[in-house]
Amino acid sequence: MSSRKPGYLFGVIVLAIVLSFPQIALSFAFVWNSYSTRQSMTPFLPGLRETYYFHILQNLSILDGRLIHMHHIQQNSAGKFEQKITKVDPETGEFEFLPATLKFPGGLNHYRTWACGDRRWFYSAANSFYELIDGQLQPSNLAKHPNMDMGIHGFMLNGKPSLVTTAVWGIVVETYENGKWRTQGTVDGSEQIGDLSRSQGAPNMMTGSHPDVIECHGQHHLFWHWEGMLFHRVGIDVVPSSIESLLAESKSMGGNEDDVASALAVANRDPFSEGWTRVRSTPAMPFPFGAATHALMIGGQPAAFIIDGVHSSTPIGHLYRLVNGIWEEHSSIAIPFGTTSTAAIATENGHLSYLGLCTSQGGCFFYRIDEQGIHETAGSATAKCLGPTYASMGVPAFRPVWSMLSVIAFTLGLGIVSGVGTWILMWWYTRPDYGFGLSEVRLGSLLWRGIARLLDILLVFGSASGVGWFLTRGINWLAFYDALNVRLEHPSVPVVAMAAKVVAISIAVVTILIFTMQAQWGITPGKWICGLKTVRTSLRPCGFVSVLAREIVFFVDAGNLLCWSPGILSIALSDCRQRLGDIVGDTIVIETKSLNQPPLTSEGSTIADATNVGKDH
Repeated sequence: MSSRKPGYLFGVIVLAIVLSFPQIALSFAFVWNSYSTRQSMTPFLPGLRETYYFHILQNLSILDGRLIHMHHIQQNSAGKFEQKITKVDPETGEFEFLPATLKFPGGLNHYRTWACGDRRWFYSAANSFYELIDGQLQPSNLAKHPNMDMGIHGFMLNGKPSLVTTAVWGIVVETYENGKWRTQGTVDGSEQIGDLSRSQGAPNMMTGSHPDVIECHGQHHLFWHWEGMLFHRVGIDVVPSSIESLLAESKSMGGNEDDVASALAVANRDPFSEGWTRVRSTPAMPFPFGAATHALMIGGQPAAFIIDGVHSSTPIGHLYRLVNGIWEEHSSIAIPFGTTSTAAIATENGHLSYLGLCTSQGGCFFYRIDEQGIHETAGSATAKCLGPTYASMGVPAFRPVWSMLSVIAFTLGLGIVSGVGTWILMWWYTRPDYGFGLSEVRLGSLLWRGIARLLDILLVFGSASGVGWFLTRGINWLAFYDALNVRLEHPSVPVVAMAAKVVAISIAVVTILIFTMQAQWGITPGKWICGLKTVRTSLRPCGFVSVLAREIVFFVDAGNLLCWSPGILSIALSDCRQRLGDIVGDTIVIETKSLNQPPLTSEGSTIADATNVGKDH
């Protein structure tokens, strides 16, 4: 035994327990989380699960030329959560916090934004409403409408909060008055577009349909998104109709909503004669979240942005403008690959609009759309336009990778601290002498063994990383992970697949070379630098079988690189400074130069018994 002194034993064991506890607790937490959620940890890596960060763009609005959103959530000292309202410059990404703060107990009660003209409300799942007035939040008696959660903004109609919804008979206008949302009627001509939609094969107008209203200089511009097509008209001409009574009468007679739509429609009326125009006849493919068609305002005039090829490796966005009553394509731009959610916002004066795009891995891009065309803003891709929360995090889907690397670095750091502490105790309490027959050598110290192992690990993975970097230089990793996530073809996928095979071969080749060196000569690159050598306990070359055994058990010594205490404890407490792999392989690690020492003198005998290791001072 290297030492039986209580101080040595106590110090070694306490170091092992204290520095292993965080690693064991962390491993237990991972296992327990996987068991309780019935999910493994691998789905949290980029590209290994269908992750859509559509919530990043949800409920964005613009006020005084600044984006308003409520994504910044933090917990206060009382245990409650606070949401701060952020104003962000969409051009630069610079942000400021408004003095107003919303508090809630947690869970699903966080607040969302609802824009209505130049007024802004914030509401929770518990139907608590506050209105932002002069930078301060004032309680409001506004009631929640189901379409608010769908990101549909409102508008002011005759001084009252209003919004538009869709039904099979057309676009329905609802206004909030006397503490209740009330139906005012349908938009003139919208029931004919409903007929046109059904004649083109749509089952009903609720499928892929939603309206948008943009106010500009006191005028309402109504846009209707339907199955990848976009319709527009100026003004909201409401046709009063007792929809509720018609629906009740139809149902009492065994009818349905389609019968109501037929009753409201006027025969042989052309919807486009009622002020409606269609941006283009070719529909766009739908997005997983958000929409492929967007309503804009440019120079005080209506515009539209339509995205094509969302399911290809080269999606394209087209900008259309209304010129003399005819929609014409103005410009186009390549859209980031993997885009799955979108949002468009027009400024209050209608001079320009902003377009936000979010990929499946959380990469965000913002564009300014004006009379000169489409321009990416300075805060794009770093998510600066989404405020401090996302600006500090970068791409959200990459955070698990950094977390895993941090955990590996943390556990490696604890192992180094534990090893250095144990080495100091061994240096103070034990001696490295080892003898077999007439030969005497010095055993390798724990410190130099640890350095040698780290050098070997760095050689294996450093060389593989260099090969991987060389083969994948210039790869757009965000697009690659998006391709895996949305299962689309992209040029980066075969390149990375080929690089992964080469890296695996590289790791295998370097590992086999290190293994062969140790089996043949007892050294590895790390041991050669540190002046160490692996031999049998008989001081003869260890051979392939012994090296294979000790290297397989290394993963037990290192706790699969999560907890190094088993190997450190074994070296500190065994007679020959052997880790578990050495015990299984019947090997020891010695200082190379000590092999050249002269043999022991034998007075009275020709062969001496092996001497013990770790003699006390």
